[in-house]
Amino acid sequence: MTKMKLVIELLLLGLCLTVIIGCTNQKNEKTSLSSKEEKLIWQGKRTKPFGVYDYKKLSSKEEATKILSDKFQVSLSSFYNISNKLLDETSFFKDYEKQMTTYDIIAKEDILIVDQTTYYGSSTIPELVRSVIQMTYKVNTESEIVKTTNQQVTITTVASESPKFYACLADISKQMASNIFLSKGDETVNSALKNYPEQDEQRKMESVSLFPQSKSESPLMKNIKLFYNASGKVTEWNTTIESE
Repeated sequence: MTKMKLVIELLLLGLCLTVIIGCTNQKNEKTSLSSKEEKLIWQGKRTKPFGVYDYKKLSSKEEATKILSDKFQVSLSSFYNISNKLLDETSFFKDYEKQMTTYDIIAKEDILIVDQTTYYGSSTIPELVRSVIQMTYKVNTESEIVKTTNQQVTITTVASESPKFYACLADISKQMASNIFLSKGDETVNSALKNYPEQDEQRKMESVSLFPQSKSESPLMKNIKLFYNASGKVTEWNTTIESE
């Protein structure tokens, strides 16, 4: 092998390594969570499954958090706090009386599901609107890690309240997108909603995504969705974040 040929091969090898390293770094940038996103996921240490338990219709947050802490060694996530704050500050709910809030905790081996359900209504109709915050925890006994893998907040209303409900969707969608670092500006929210009117008979019983975020954008999948009922009216709004 001539000296010149050796030099050329070494240069080509160096170029290939540079390209491979560059691609790897680019891939890592796409698949790593930002420090802000990491705070949306609750994570702790656990060496064994949760077992099988079913706590239904708990009437107080204190009782629910005590069970979570004492029995399962997990805590409520920042997404839970963000969602509750959004519900408390949304003007839509100010026209209703908060009737009741209950908590369900269901454990099935390596999965733990926590629901907070709140009912809103009037003096004559106790359930016009319902909100549900749900968190799913999963334990990996090999890595001894437990963390939230699916978190959702859902608002559901009856058809008669649909116009008022739809009117607030732009505001809550913008606020939630900001809270979960879903990089969509106000104009994007407004544009998306223009495609999905308050009533559309062509979308009966259909779920539509305002702006989903796939794994190619972030390992923390985020989505804000609307649901049309059997009459083609928007009666449900949902935000979901998922991690592996």
